[in-house]
Amino acid sequence: MRAKLSVLFLCICILLTSFTACGGGDTKTLRLPLSVLPSCYDPQISSGIDSENIINNCFEGLVRIDSAGNIAKGVAKDWSVSSDGLTYTFKLRTDAKWFVPSGAEDVLGEDYKDTFDNRVTAHDFEFALKRAVNPDTGAPLANTLVAISGAEKILNGKAKPDSLGVTATDDYTLVIKLAKPSVSFLSVLASPICMPCNEEFFDATAGRYGLKVGLILCNGPYYLSLFDEESGVTLKDNEEYSGEYKPLADVARFIFPSALTQSKSSDEGGETTETTTTAPKLAELIAAEEGGYDVGAVTEAESKTLEDVAEIQKYKNSLKLLCFNSASAGTNNENIRLAMIHATNVDLLRDNNPDAEGIVPSCCGLAPGVSYRASSNIIATPQYDLSKSAACISQALSGNDGALNLEINFVCLKEDETAVKEILQDWQKAFGVGLSVTVTSYDTQEELDAVVNRRAYDVAYTKLTASEFLAADFLNRFSSKSGTNIVSVKSATYDALLEKIYNAPDEAALLAANKKAEEFLISGGYLLPVYECNSYLAVKTTAKGLTVRPSGTVYALYE
Repeated sequence: MRAKLSVLFLCICILLTSFTACGGGDTKTLRLPLSVLPSCYDPQISSGIDSENIINNCFEGLVRIDSAGNIAKGVAKDWSVSSDGLTYTFKLRTDAKWFVPSGAEDVLGEDYKDTFDNRVTAHDFEFALKRAVNPDTGAPLANTLVAISGAEKILNGKAKPDSLGVTATDDYTLVIKLAKPSVSFLSVLASPICMPCNEEFFDATAGRYGLKVGLILCNGPYYLSLFDEESGVTLKDNEEYSGEYKPLADVARFIFPSALTQSKSSDEGGETTETTTTAPKLAELIAAEEGGYDVGAVTEAESKTLEDVAEIQKYKNSLKLLCFNSASAGTNNENIRLAMIHATNVDLLRDNNPDAEGIVPSCCGLAPGVSYRASSNIIATPQYDLSKSAACISQALSGNDGALNLEINFVCLKEDETAVKEILQDWQKAFGVGLSVTVTSYDTQEELDAVVNRRAYDVAYTKLTASEFLAADFLNRFSSKSGTNIVSVKSATYDALLEKIYNAPDEAALLAANKKAEEFLISGGYLLPVYECNSYLAVKTTAKGLTVRPSGTVYALYE
């Protein structure tokens, strides 16, 4: 038995150190957790924290967002805004280049080195933005560009993409005209959807852009070197990059925890047995001296065990809340959702944590460098009141022939199951025998997230963590066309509120528009915020220099 354990331990060590070796002894590698392998690396259509982490390091837009949430230079070396706030003129660096991957001859032809222009120019940004608003592209964040002149008509199919108010007046000058002044426009330009795209290369990929390593061009501090379904994504230092940011490592690997799992078969007495070793927890991999992660999100309890090996950073980027899936047969009626909300005693869920101030976590600002939750900006939530719950039920029944027969799938974490069952006692009082609830609980947040993200639930008590650094972008998760719309909001009214956000001419109008969007989601019975909670990021000395967005979830692997 001791011999078997020794062999097993050796296998684990070999597996871990395999992620350490990168070719040369002086090669520096950063290792980061990966939860989901992005299906595509095309910035215009990708979404999710994992893909944004990769895009943020492999691409560079006109501007960037720094660790404090402020606007910083990107490919644009400077810019100016007209006195009426409608015309933005960007002057681009003349030394910015695309990293052309090996095997490019399969895309661009054998003589591409003589014929392909690898400069990053204003034309690449013009093409990218016009492609982003083209309804045929299906860009999930296209509505964030509504401030640009012509964008609204293009998005509604009433004009052609070429009519967008974006023009490359020469190779290194880009002019963008807005329909209305927008205080958040520069922030939008730092998002993945606004990354440049080379039209010649895009056309040459024949609809496969971003699906494979050799089918994407990168212009950031790193380039995409490998993505593998079993292990994860590998980035490498882009030697063509000439911008202001220096890569922290030669290689950056976003690795699945499952890649650290190994199965071993043995033959004893003529019978084959299989022993499987499961990957250590993320906190254990951060604590490992070699072969583990250099950075990762951990729980508060885990953070205390890592204080000797890592810097612990705390972020107010998460919210515990109730989610009501409006696409579900059981919760598609607004009055039913509100009846459930009024029958919910959130004190039973809060466990002495302070009240949530709204749906948007505190890490999300109003504008770069401006707090959203300042000046006691607290969004009121429906109160626990069984009489109001009964009134909502009566209103729902008035259009349902007086019959009520609801079967609800309620999902939560195992640690919250007891509290959930306590609030359901009041639900049963309010609804009576017409309500049947099945509670399904999960061991980990990752398992629960998978269910919620698939919208395979009626009601969920879960945690939402922001990757966004602005309140507007967090609220945009719930737009009608968003792939992250976990409560299935399909509302022209809400989409119009989002347009007001991205068209807001000043901070006062922006604050008012954000608050109305939050109030809509709460008053419509889509979300009931319970309490805000902290997340913890452990950063080892091996990742010294790494900066993190105010959300604590998007990493900059450069300085």
